[in-house]
Amino acid sequence: MVKCSRQIWIQRNSPGSAANSRTTKKAENIVVLDVRDLSSVTDYFVIASGTSEPHLRAIVDEVTGQLREKHGVRPRAVDGTVHGAWVVLDFFDVIMHIMRPDARERLRLGKSLGRRGAGEIE
Repeated sequence: MVKCSRQIWIQRNSPGSAANSRTTKKAENIVVLDVRDLSSVTDYFVIASGTSEPHLRAIVDEVTGQLREKHGVRPRAVDGTVHGAWVVLDFFDVIMHIMRPDARERLRLGKSLGRRGAGEIE
C-alpha cells in the first residue's frame, strides 16, 4: 500500500490504481514512476499515451471520472488540452501525463526521469 501525504490514495489504492483505470480506455505504454527522491512537488508520475484527440479525451475522462466516482478525488489542476497532444492531471501526490506518442517521444519525460533515479513501479 502506498500512503501519500494528503491521503488522496487511501486504503489499498496506489498510483497504479489510477493507471489501471486508464486501461479500460486502452491507454498505451503506461508507466508509473516513483519520483519521491527527486521531487518535492509530487510522489509519482503516471505517464500514458493515446493515439488521437478522441483517444486522449476518453482516457482523461475515464481517469477523472473513475477517481471522482470511486474515491471522491478531483484533480487540483489540469493543464494542456487534447488538441495540444498533452494533458497533465495534477492529483497532488500523483501527476498524470497523458500524451500522444509523438509528444512523448519529443519530451522523453520517462527516460529523463529514469536517468535521474526515478524508479519504475510494476
